[in-house]
Amino acid sequence: MKKKTIITISSILIILLIIASIFFYSQSQTPSTSSSTKSSSSTQSTSKPSYNYEPLTDTEKAIVYKTITESEFYQDIPEKYPISLTFFKFSEGQRIWQDGFLMANGELLSEGNPGIKLTLHSKYIEELQTNDLCSTIQTANKNKDLGFESEYGTASLLIKYSGILEHRSCFGF
Repeated sequence: MKKKTIITISSILIILLIIASIFFYSQSQTPSTSSSTKSSSSTQSTSKPSYNYEPLTDTEKAIVYKTITESEFYQDIPEKYPISLTFFKFSEGQRIWQDGFLMANGELLSEGNPGIKLTLHSKYIEELQTNDLCSTIQTANKNKDLGFESEYGTASLLIKYSGILEHRSCFGF
């Protein structure tokens, strides 16, 4: 019985390390996230950053908001360690940052310090109309259009985000 427990724990740790390394593999530099919060019918940007910035359209914000709130892992993101999702695009060879969404505990937050910062090319917003967030993230990750940044090491990430491990397939694992 003791041997089974050790094997189970080892397997879980290996899976967690694989998840963390895939996140770090698709790592990219991102500026601070401009978070968005919901209003009665759409999302509102809280501020304009001082770098190349172009807001999402109201239609794009509505699509993203609907998709996030219907995603399978949205409820399981720890309140203490939100995850940000910031969109970007390219224009004339330069990255243009767009709106971001800060998620935790089944809510879109207006402020907070994300433990994980995801960046996603805004060309995937159109895909969100027909696909869920998980399959869109998987596609973007395969195409290297998904960025990941965290100040936490692998072990800390595994502990802090253990509640979303059941959704690891969402990230292509």
